[in-house]
Amino acid sequence: MTVRVNDEVTEIGPVGSASVSGSVPHTFANEAGVRVRFLVVCAPGGFEEYFRALVAGDEGRIAAVSARFGYDPVPSE
Repeated sequence: MTVRVNDEVTEIGPVGSASVSGSVPHTFANEAGVRVRFLVVCAPGGFEEYFRALVAGDEGRIAAVSARFGYDPVPSE
């Protein structure tokens, strides 16, 4: 799995870890095409609802969680 923080991409292997502040632009991807399992810890709690809404495709819930946490998934330039 890869983790991108700003312009830096890091490959995370088995039993690896990464820690990224929610205030820093970041993303993660499975570019290898093999099954990947990983754990995301959100602290303080509540933002995990964003991921549930994203998987469900519930744009209303995505917007509500984003607003609650001040998250703009597509920041203006």
